[in-house]
Amino acid sequence: MLFRFFLIIFLSFMYAEITDLLAYDENDEYDEEVFEPLCDINFDGEDDCDKFFSFAATNWRSKDYRGCVDQYKTALYCDCVDGNQDNIYRFLGKSFSELNILDSAYWAFEEGLRYEPDNELLLELAAWNAGKLLKTDEQSYYLDRLLEINPDNIKALERMSETYKKNQMYQEQINILNQILDIDADNKKAISD
Repeated sequence: MLFRFFLIIFLSFMYAEITDLLAYDENDEYDEEVFEPLCDINFDGEDDCDKFFSFAATNWRSKDYRGCVDQYKTALYCDCVDGNQDNIYRFLGKSFSELNILDSAYWAFEEGLRYEPDNELLLELAAWNAGKLLKTDEQSYYLDRLLEINPDNIKALERMSETYKKNQMYQEQINILNQILDIDADNKKAISD
């Protein structure tokens, strides 16, 4: 009986220690050493940026979005950004979106647009993501930017129309639909709306 008592106390103590080790406390300071990837994976003295991009592309094609995020985070950590901003932030944001981590996707698209403010693809993705986050003002901003770059962008005009409709801004929607019909008089979507 005494043995059983000490065994229960010992197991309770061990359980408490293990749960303390595994517990995550939001107030703990971020340990920067947690994410410290190896930038020179083949030990030749140079960063292996091309390999990270290759691994990320393979992960993307196989729908391993977590792996894709990890590879692009490694590329960012290893300072492989120059000349690759479009791909890094576009696919990083899309991967975050696929993982349903929309605020991180928002950050990735914003970072990409800091490097390339007129990148239409990043603006489209940022507008789509802002819509998912129900950030109507940001979504309108990105769509306006798209239309500044290309006023005849039917896709952006249609999204703008949908945004206005969803937010019951019917007069603005009618104005956008008229713009669409001025560009494409046979646009079935504009005619039906």
